[in-house]
Amino acid sequence: MNNTYPDNKKKRLPVIIAAAAAVVILMIALAVLLSGCGGNTDRPDTATGQPSINKGDCPVKGELKVGNVVTFGTFEQDNDTSNCAEPVEWIVLAVKNGKALLLSKYGLDCQPFNKDHGSTTWENCSLRVWLNDDFINTAFSDAEKAWISLTSLVNPDNPEEGTSGGNDTADKVFILSLDEAVNTDYGFSSDYGTADKLRQCAPTEYAKNRNCLLDDNASSEYYGNCRWWLRTPSFDSDVIIDVAASGIIKVTGGFSIGGSMIAVRPAMWIDAE
Repeated sequence: MNNTYPDNKKKRLPVIIAAAAAVVILMIALAVLLSGCGGNTDRPDTATGQPSINKGDCPVKGELKVGNVVTFGTFEQDNDTSNCAEPVEWIVLAVKNGKALLLSKYGLDCQPFNKDHGSTTWENCSLRVWLNDDFINTAFSDAEKAWISLTSLVNPDNPEEGTSGGNDTADKVFILSLDEAVNTDYGFSSDYGTADKLRQCAPTEYAKNRNCLLDDNASSEYYGNCRWWLRTPSFDSDVIIDVAASGIIKVTGGFSIGGSMIAVRPAMWIDAE
């Protein structure tokens, strides 16, 4: 009896399995591509192989008018990575000189102001690095990043204790200073002790899952709101001022520099035209 057919069938089986696996991988890659979950990368230039940066039309969805909420970029927010990152909502705080100041509507993540405990300033903290590296590259494509302005920031001292805010910096993404968080031109109350509505902030589900510090008093009108970092030091340079769930700011209060439970509300100036 000729046993050639069964032997060949056994030899072909690994090939068939490999081919089937390749088809499955191709289908998954195609699904990811069609769903838009492939990350914020731009199409490479065919001549150079490098991402082509075409600024094009303004990528912000919504009217850049003070008080409006617009969407720009994407970031994980519902804590379900299977359905892609969600569009980030921003409050327009100011529009002037062809630029718009945006502040994230929600606390997008929880990060320490600085990973290493001890004295530091905004200039040298790890949160500044995270915002201008990890966050900006995760949330925005190269074309979107082209619309974000490099902003010269003044980092003021604590107004009551005189704790140094450090050197001025230039950043694309930042968090607000104490001065900015009480700036009436941006719509905030100038009173630190006011439960300012605009300063009140809820975290995303993703931020909650990262142990964001919340007002957990169910009877409180601020229930579910989070605390969020400012970049101004408190009574000492290892304590940083944050905004309470109520929107109140304690100029000599705040949180330890290494605390990882305080939310981050990124801010940025973008080209408005």
